[in-house]
Amino acid sequence: VKLITNDLGMDLKISVYPPRRVIKLFQDKKVDGYFPSLDVLNKDLKLIKSKNYYYKKDYFFARKKSVFKDMIGKTLCLTKGYPYVKDITSKYNLKVHFAISDESCLKMLQLKRVDMFLCEALSGLAAMKKTNTFNYPVSKKSVSVQDVYFAFQKDAKGKKLKKHFDKKIDLFYQDGTLKKIFRKAISLAKNKLHINYNPLEK
Repeated sequence: VKLITNDLGMDLKISVYPPRRVIKLFQDKKVDGYFPSLDVLNKDLKLIKSKNYYYKKDYFFARKKSVFKDMIGKTLCLTKGYPYVKDITSKYNLKVHFAISDESCLKMLQLKRVDMFLCEALSGLAAMKKTNTFNYPVSKKSVSVQDVYFAFQKDAKGKKLKKHFDKKIDLFYQDGTLKKIFRKAISLAKNKLHINYNPLEK
């Protein structure tokens, strides 16, 4: 974000909040924008979208490979407050358990309390690094793909921010800045998760 706003020409304060609190702050117009923003979070919000920044790709992390052969009726861990595509659980008639973090879902896998957990590739990598557990098989293809963008208030300031951010996002795609930002994650996904993960391609 700092790379995008370093020549914005206005004082911009960056704060970090949990997803639900961010949405409430945005609804109450106490923040000018937020990131990461996804359509599943914004159904009741009036906003201006930036151009797409990257793609959120969710994968199944399983207790063992054989789980992928027959997923009907299996138990799945989801992290509370995370934005998931609704149709995933109904497609396989999955029994859902909720945990407070990705690390907690990994712990449930270790304890054999669930068969799988659903996680964005970058978040899954971070959780595995924290718990030093890279031994869980991952679905070869992403289960869902969602656009990730910056959301701004639907006003004059929001329009100005969108114009600036769109210009910078276009530039970052063209000059390779985004590739550099995600290079390490792409490499880790290939070497540790054994998946061809690219958040810049749909």
